[in-house]
Amino acid sequence: MRRAASFLALGLSAATVAGLSACSDSEAPLGNSQWQVSAIYDSDVRGGLLPEAQQGRSYLIFGMESLNGASGCVHLTGNVEWKDESIHITDFSSSRIDGAQCLPGDEDTADRLKSVLNDQDLTYTRPSDNSLKLQQPAPEDKQDWQSVPAVEFISGPQEG
Repeated sequence: MRRAASFLALGLSAATVAGLSACSDSEAPLGNSQWQVSAIYDSDVRGGLLPEAQQGRSYLIFGMESLNGASGCVHLTGNVEWKDESIHITDFSSSRIDGAQCLPGDEDTADRLKSVLNDQDLTYTRPSDNSLKLQQPAPEDKQDWQSVPAVEFISGPQEG
């Protein structure tokens, strides 16, 4: 029974990915890549790398005007405005995916993404061909030991 539930959840996740990929826009500055969340830097007292159980369960796809994604059993959406060297995300929201099995950390990861990304002018950089970093501006009074809120992503090889 547990194995059947796992396969059902995997099938629902795959269907969700296929459906959300259809919403992506190849004309968007980041193309139509699915960006897997690899790290969330939202606190100086908490590590940024996602726990092993969360890796591969959280991703975003950025279009010209919107984003879609998931954090395990949680569907993520938001509005996107592209600027010269930055992106502004508004109305970042999350909702449970019907029938999907949640794992510990799914909701926490969604909340952490929202805390870093929503209502911010984020700089975006591409440290390598398959990586992306969205980062809030550093506050003027930032100390050397403090980290700047950011999310790091990886993607697979470019198609075509």
